[in-house]
Amino acid sequence: MTALDAIAVSLRESSRVQASPRSRRTAGLLAEMLAEHDTGGDRLRIGLDVCDVGWFRDRLRSPSTARFLANTFTADELAYCENRAERLAVRWAAKEAVAKAIGCGFRDGLRPAYIEIWRHPEGRPQVRSGKAAAWPRHAHTWTWLLSLSHDADIAAAIAIGLRPSPDLPETEHDQAPGYPS
Repeated sequence: MTALDAIAVSLRESSRVQASPRSRRTAGLLAEMLAEHDTGGDRLRIGLDVCDVGWFRDRLRSPSTARFLANTFTADELAYCENRAERLAVRWAAKEAVAKAIGCGFRDGLRPAYIEIWRHPEGRPQVRSGKAAAWPRHAHTWTWLLSLSHDADIAAAIAIGLRPSPDLPETEHDQAPGYPS
């Protein structure tokens, strides 16, 4: 199954979630556009995740909250989120979407805290390596685009990763993940 097939399946599955007709039409159009796009192999990777904000509200009241947060989010994410369930939930959805786009989930050495979702000064969400650990498939070197949304008790994220062309030479950045300069 190609990445485009996987996103088409994800979009079809997401249409079973209670969504407006406009949202379902948009998902269908996106699936059609992606199916027509020549990605030059498997360079375009897409992940989608939906998360229950209420689960995070409940989790914040749990005795094991501190350990869960420390293992899941970076210090910068926690500072930005200020224990607000909707902010934590949408970042969790984004981390899941990134892991799905990579194609491994949280296996192969990838942990949630290795993926940091941060807010660019212009307001757009960004992906960067949260801990000094290489990601599977060198995904820490990919170009990432995110769309995040939360409303009431639902948080959703779409992550689009573009793998570098195999024709490009490996750079120093490919060797060790870190924060963009």
